[in-house]
Amino acid sequence: ISGISAAVAAFSEYEDKLRILGSIAGAAGEQLRKLENAAVDLSRNSRFTPREGLDGLTELSRAGLSAQDAITALKPTADLARVGLLGLSDSSAIVTKTLTQFALGADQASRVADVLAKAANSSNADVGTLADALAKTGPVARQFGVSLEDTVAALSKLADNGLAANIAGTGLQRVLIQLRSPTEEAQRALLGLGLTAEKINPEKVGLTGALRNLSAANLTVQDSVSLVGTEFASLLTILAGSVSSIDQVGTALRDSTGEAAKQAAAGADTLAAAFADLRGASEQFAVSA
Repeated sequence: ISGISAAVAAFSEYEDKLRILGSIAGAAGEQLRKLENAAVDLSRNSRFTPREGLDGLTELSRAGLSAQDAITALKPTADLARVGLLGLSDSSAIVTKTLTQFALGADQASRVADVLAKAANSSNADVGTLADALAKTGPVARQFGVSLEDTVAALSKLADNGLAANIAGTGLQRVLIQLRSPTEEAQRALLGLGLTAEKINPEKVGLTGALRNLSAANLTVQDSVSLVGTEFASLLTILAGSVSSIDQVGTALRDSTGEAAKQAAAGADTLAAAFADLRGASEQFAVSA
């Protein structure tokens, strides 16, 4: 009896989530059925239940994605959730916020998932940490023409140096702003380094280009203080000293297609994943019966 009661409660919750999805996505009839089928299909091939699939689609729709775009983005979002040990709704929020921060279309959801998965796998930052840092830096980076890959590469290197997400994100944001519009004190420091304002402007030469020019000019901590202030001087010094590594990571991230799916598939071979997949399949059977 308890098993039947649990099944009835799960189905009732599923129906409630489906109604909420339809309301937020503005979907009904055939369009809502397509969204529902996407959630059920996901449960057949992953650890996520149909209810979790509906949560993910709801989050994607809440961010303004059309029904078809949400369906397209669901699989890479689920892969990222699996890689980052996240809930599907949390992963959906990360993907949609990153798309917004860098003014990317919904068709770039796989790119976002792949970049974050690869960066997390090759640095001391996890997916959630990178997302938190991007929330501080992303809009400014986009405004200055710095790509998602180069931004994530820089944040990954800061994480490798022990900087927390909020410090790294806020710090990189301030560095970008200060390098683009140097103060009078900063301009005097540039003269001493044999550089012009244009040579360190990320909008003109890119983030790695600006860092490379500073590194080649033998930037010191005192120079960094003059350029970006005491609070962020050490951060700029770390970035300039790590520019070759940042460049390499950025190049690797631009070649990360399929990374989230690959890591998710590798993680599917564990016993815990097998039980999670069974849970998803069981619920899929219940809601489709």
